[in-house]
Amino acid sequence: MNIAFLLILGAALCVPAPIPAVRITPIVNNGRTSKTPRDGPVDYFQIAADIELFSACLRAGRSITAAVDIVAATYTAAHDNSSPATQQLASAWRTASSLHALGATTDTAWQELATIPGLKEVAALVKLSATSGASLADGCARIAISLHDDAADNSTARAERAGVLISIPLALCFLPAFFALGLAPVVISLGAELMS
Repeated sequence: MNIAFLLILGAALCVPAPIPAVRITPIVNNGRTSKTPRDGPVDYFQIAADIELFSACLRAGRSITAAVDIVAATYTAAHDNSSPATQQLASAWRTASSLHALGATTDTAWQELATIPGLKEVAALVKLSATSGASLADGCARIAISLHDDAADNSTARAERAGVLISIPLALCFLPAFFALGLAPVVISLGAELMS
């Protein structure tokens, strides 16, 4: 009976799992797909760089529309082979640029950018500036600094987690082997000497 069970278990382990024909992603508002862990982490450095470029354009006297066009122009066809997070960022800037060119309202033009972490605050500043005339460049610079700090903190946390994960094979493989091959024979021989 045990041999039959082992044969069935071995055969079950040899059968490969079916590969899905399509990747299933959850749908959120307006038919857009949400970010999944497989897409990779949000690139806060890239978002901060975009915000800094946007802020520099505003400091140089460009309009919001021109600044968005310049940031969108930095995403060329070379970015099409990049990570899904970068593609989403490029798509959001291009959409905002196109909507600004068509004369859409600030709320409509920045709607997709407002779904991206970090750019949500910039979108709020742009909306506030459109209604009250508040300065954008300084606020954008503060947001970019905050994103740089968050990205550095995330990198440090990932490095610390990697250090912990590296020690797991030591605990699971080397320490039991040390106890079984190094310590156990010594204890057994000592016990045998004490008993005799």
